[in-house]
Amino acid sequence: MRRAVILLVLLGLTGFGAWQLLRGLRPTTPAADPWRSLPEGTRAVLALPDASAAWERWSHGSVLGTALKDLPALNALERMSTALAPVRERLAGSPVLAAWGDGTDGTGEVVVIATMTADARDAWMSALTQRTTPGTPVALAGEGMPGGWHMLEHRGLLLFGPDADRLRAMAARDARTATPDSLLQEARTTLGAHATAHLLLRTGTVPAWAKAAPWRDLFSALPTDAGWLALDLEPRAEGLIASGVLVPAASSDGSAAVDPLPALRVLPGEVRWLEQVSLPTDTTFTDWHDATRVLARANGPNGPLQWTVLHADDPMDAALAVGDLAAGQAARREHRGKLMMQVEGLRELAALPGDSAPWCVLHEHWCLLASDSVAARLAVDALVDGHTLGNDLAVAAELAELAAPAQGTWWCDLGAGGLALHRPVGDSLGDLRPWSELGTLFVQRMRTTGRKAYLSIALRAGRIRPQATPAMRPETVTPSTVDQGIAHVQAVRNHVNGTQELLVQDHAGLLSLRTPGGRVLWQVPLDGPLLGPALQVDRYHNGKLQVLSLTARTLYLIDRNGRAVDGFPVKLAAEASAPVACFDYDGDGQLRILVPMADGRVLNLAADGRPVKGWEAEQASTAIASSVHHLRVRGKDHLLYADASGTLHHLDRRGVRRSTPRLKLPEAARPVAVLPATGDAVTVVWRTSDGGVQEATLDGTPRSVARIATAIGQVVDGKVRSVWWSTTDSLFVRDAGGRVKGVAAAGDVEDARTVRSGDRLWWAVRRKGGSWSLVDERGRAVAEATAEGPAVLTDLERDGRPDLVVLPAEGAPEVVRQAAPER
Repeated sequence: MRRAVILLVLLGLTGFGAWQLLRGLRPTTPAADPWRSLPEGTRAVLALPDASAAWERWSHGSVLGTALKDLPALNALERMSTALAPVRERLAGSPVLAAWGDGTDGTGEVVVIATMTADARDAWMSALTQRTTPGTPVALAGEGMPGGWHMLEHRGLLLFGPDADRLRAMAARDARTATPDSLLQEARTTLGAHATAHLLLRTGTVPAWAKAAPWRDLFSALPTDAGWLALDLEPRAEGLIASGVLVPAASSDGSAAVDPLPALRVLPGEVRWLEQVSLPTDTTFTDWHDATRVLARANGPNGPLQWTVLHADDPMDAALAVGDLAAGQAARREHRGKLMMQVEGLRELAALPGDSAPWCVLHEHWCLLASDSVAARLAVDALVDGHTLGNDLAVAAELAELAAPAQGTWWCDLGAGGLALHRPVGDSLGDLRPWSELGTLFVQRMRTTGRKAYLSIALRAGRIRPQATPAMRPETVTPSTVDQGIAHVQAVRNHVNGTQELLVQDHAGLLSLRTPGGRVLWQVPLDGPLLGPALQVDRYHNGKLQVLSLTARTLYLIDRNGRAVDGFPVKLAAEASAPVACFDYDGDGQLRILVPMADGRVLNLAADGRPVKGWEAEQASTAIASSVHHLRVRGKDHLLYADASGTLHHLDRRGVRRSTPRLKLPEAARPVAVLPATGDAVTVVWRTSDGGVQEATLDGTPRSVARIATAIGQVVDGKVRSVWWSTTDSLFVRDAGGRVKGVAAAGDVEDARTVRSGDRLWWAVRRKGGSWSLVDERGRAVAEATAEGPAVLTDLERDGRPDLVVLPAEGAPEVVRQAAPER
């Protein structure tokens, strides 16, 4: 009987515990579908699956986020983001829709629909300064909130907008009986599942709010078919890329995909707008040239200079056809050995403005039709001098990366006034900042199948003009070299989105975190220059990284928002003398921070900044001259560092002497790496005061590896370590097994960087008197920077492709990537 009673009690307790656990998971009233809550007449929708993450990637990870930060809408978002900083983590994961109407009767104003969890809703409400009632609009108030905006809570959704009556109308509209837009629903099904953002745009007619510059000109790059364009958006360090589908799309009549790159070889280098299109199917001029033409325009002294380019398979057939189409009294001129002829019969095909017949220039397989004789002469000059668009290295590299064979291609240089050139009249748009400060816009219609047209779009930031200021190496900067004000720069990881950002210190000691676009996220004044690179650590074992940095007098630990972590900064009783090191010996999150000191000690601190008990390292007789290196060999930890006399100190993790090395380094030598050797032996690689590279085991004889290295460093890929260095004409890598591999590097190499991306090693090389180049593992330059300044080589987007980031004296950083392979 007693056992039965005990069993019943246990079952009762189990049932009660299960009820307590599961009652919080009971079904709740589902929130309304935000897509069915869109206002009538919606013309554009920006969908953010995770609004916080999307804004982080745009504002902190893209050059465009900096270039366009002064646009009113983006400026308001930035202020709101700052106001919501205390609750930002609780808002993470909340999807948001932003919708625009046609622009008539106030519908051009944006309406925002947010779907939030209960915790996210409570976090948002806590940021407001007044109480709210579901179904009643409330004016947003408080610092950072957009002025004149209202919020309305409706069926689990939060509606935002400047028009309170419009929000009431949206809430009153019965989404269950409203007729959904079938084309919009079809377009939505084509969106990718993992994109940072989505844009859906109603095409066909231009909305009222887009009829003013520059929107009308930007819309000219999009398809004119009436339907919905659904795009997946991804911010990138150098700009924004988008790809998607137009539904429905008119039949392409079997139009073939054409490579737009060959035409660049005959277009003048001054071209800042071009469009490659298929010819109408009823044209009668398809017997001697291809079924596509390229329209191109450039800014001229008296208006746009314009060309139409045709490709002919047989140059002789083209010459005969052009001759037959020319009138008997056609004007003919010779310029630099090329015949220019006015051809009345090509007027319709050229599709050029004006009342005059186009001027024709034949060159190999190409027929160039110019709007006037000035444009014709410029085309001839470009062909003779090689000053074509294809020989513009920046343009050619960019288009080689982006372009592919397509049914249609549209490109313009926004910063050079190309946006206005899509209109033949070419009236200037004026100084439309910030649009006029951007780079290029590129749109391709890849193919059309099954009522769907597939598009690819890229928007790039403006190119940086070359600077006359020489670049500086962080390790050799002195207070007198203040040309650019930058004493140190390195890449650090953004733990929020996994991308890379820039940690910069100027000569005044100000440490700042910046996006690749140059936007300053925070600034912290330090009491002196950094002693070596800063480290990133995870003090709280939660995946969030902090920056550990050391000056001569202070150890700093700074979080993602630029705030000092508890227990820091740590003021040092004596001066530090070499870069800080930090190790997690067992991978359990127990950090050990090792600080070399000028009085011969090595401090061992825990993650809270307090000394570690049981540390027994003896004090050296002179200053410690190197950072502490760690190596684990056969389960044993080896700590090794050198003092100013060249004496090596070999300890275990408790600071107990593991051995007394017979090897002594030359005076002022700096250990670069500690690598495993045969058995339990350890190899030290160091750089001498005169630039030589040497290595030896702790009891061995030094061996020269390189006579003079212009730069040297260590690459750590997991547990595999290697050492790299550059000489004036070569690049070298020594692997963990002692094998050295070198490649020739053309030019007089003055500085270098390296990074391992995937299974390949990439280099950044700066030659004497020149700018930085991105170099592959064979020593070939694959991209050139135009800006001059300190450089970082990293993988900004973690996509397996290296990025060379150069910080010029003025303007945003320049990001250089490898161009796509030639087709």
